[in-house]
Amino acid sequence: MRDQLSKILETADSSNVTMQVVPFEAGAHPGLDNTFMLLEFDSSVQSPFDSSVQSPVVFVENLAGNFYLERNAEIQRYREVLEHLRACALSPTRSITYVEEIRKAREELPKRTSKHHTSSIRKEIWRVQLRAFIVRYSMAHRS
Repeated sequence: MRDQLSKILETADSSNVTMQVVPFEAGAHPGLDNTFMLLEFDSSVQSPFDSSVQSPVVFVENLAGNFYLERNAEIQRYREVLEHLRACALSPTRSITYVEEIRKAREELPKRTSKHHTSSIRKEIWRVQLRAFIVRYSMAHRS
């Protein structure tokens, strides 16, 4: 897990990525039911089927399978969910600090001598594990 957290931090450091974390303490949120990606394209991306501009698409993964949503009402619903998630998430700066704190706590686990103590620390780390990541990725570097 430490390596995964390090990779997340490395990616978050990119100028074209914004990472926000919805911590466990935030409670229930609309991102718990499934994983989704809202894919929006700039005006230079054309549809592969004709010369029109590529419309937004939502890619959803859940227990029922994977599917794409393309209707405007569906896109709007997921935009609202994304905005709600961003509102209950930590700021990008605080998210990075939060992930660093969890990574540091994971690194300190092997230093513990008592099995009971290690077990309680491990439970605490899993309790504060991250419930959701909100990542905005732009193909163009932000200035």
